[in-house]
Amino acid sequence: MRIGTRSVLYGAHCVLLHPWFVALAWWRLNGFPWDARLWFAFWLHDAGYIGKPNLDGPEGETHVELGARIMGLLFGKSWGAFSKLCGIRGNFKRFLGQRGMGVRGKGAASPLAPLSNVETDGVGHACRGE
Repeated sequence: MRIGTRSVLYGAHCVLLHPWFVALAWWRLNGFPWDARLWFAFWLHDAGYIGKPNLDGPEGETHVELGARIMGLLFGKSWGAFSKLCGIRGNFKRFLGQRGMGVRGKGAASPLAPLSNVETDGVGHACRGE
């Protein structure tokens, strides 16, 4: 079984736990996610890791595309684009910067990080503060 599939089934992106942390992070950053489409995005955003041979390599970086395509099919192109934008960490960093939100540590806080004191290494991995 490939690492992407293992991650979604019982690892860092576990489908039974990770979406709840995504929802918690959204709540902390933006208020409670009342829109049901956001809950679909929380569950679908990492579906693309299934079958991937790596998480951080070129194949793993494309993981956002599957969830974005599904969101686009279910809720329209704008939701597909939103899902892809928020799933690509570099784009999310620009998204934060355009709205005057601070960037901590070496990179943007992941939109999925449930704790406000979590800093990332620029590719979404939690790291220690400097």
